[in-house]
Amino acid sequence: MTTTVNFVFNEDEITKALTGNVKMTPQIKQILQRVVEGGTTQFTEAELKTFIDDIASDGYLVTRQKPWRIWSYYKNDMIGNDYVRQENLSDEKKPSKKKGKGKANTPELVQAAV
Repeated sequence: MTTTVNFVFNEDEITKALTGNVKMTPQIKQILQRVVEGGTTQFTEAELKTFIDDIASDGYLVTRQKPWRIWSYYKNDMIGNDYVRQENLSDEKKPSKKKGKGKANTPELVQAAV
């Protein structure tokens, strides 16, 4: 079973924060501005890592540390402020836990079988 991590950015909350007087570190601001400007609000973890690396390579994200380390450090703050949410998606379907009668026992199907 593999799990895919998706990050979904909340463009409305980000825009409100960027245009208001919300305090945030320059690096969070740089990441969020680029997300809004880029128009893509949903990323797999691999896509987001590439995106973060690219904005650092372009000189937009200013850091002396590795760009992904910056993301990892501020990720929980961004989640807590509703700028982004993390979804863990599994490719394995979980069995249904529903109990009760299935379609084979419905009166319509029982009548049709008689």
